[in-house]
Amino acid sequence: MLVQIPSPPRSARIVLSFSPPCRVLISKEIVFGSLLASMENLKPLLPPIIAIDDSADDLFFLKRLVEKTGAKFPLLTFQHTADAVSYLTEAAQAAESGRLPCIIFTDLRMPLMNGLEFLAWIRGERQLNRLPVIMLSTSDDPEDIAKAKELGVDRYYIKFPTKEEVARTLDEACFPAPLTDGRRQSQ
Repeated sequence: MLVQIPSPPRSARIVLSFSPPCRVLISKEIVFGSLLASMENLKPLLPPIIAIDDSADDLFFLKRLVEKTGAKFPLLTFQHTADAVSYLTEAAQAAESGRLPCIIFTDLRMPLMNGLEFLAWIRGERQLNRLPVIMLSTSDDPEDIAKAKELGVDRYYIKFPTKEEVARTLDEACFPAPLTDGRRQSQ
């Protein structure tokens, strides 16, 4: 099932993909006026995956990769980092709403706020800093990789990782081992 929600100004389209047997709870009245109003009324039982990339083609390829893994998580895509920041800020304020993602995939090179700036922002946010962030890039420059690791990226992949790498990454991020000292254990 594919549910498409009209996006707010300055945003690309946001698509939620649900694969059976994922169930969706829908309230009595659905308001499609804005993303946040829609998300309040459309509550997946699984946390979403977030993908941020200024390339619609790359978002499509990542969506296909996630689907090929058999993952049942809804996928929210953003072409503008600022829109993802707005969404995450709202989700953090209502953490019990189920809107916080289990993982975030972000491109490195994007206009206005690039992947490194986004990573620095999220690691500075108390309620969001433990979210797994996966950097996707065409850059294999050791400086880019080192900077991402310095900022706390969980994984850095050259576009595009294999289906098996994505499946393992989703498994580790969305079904983590118990917390130890406030950090996720690696598996």
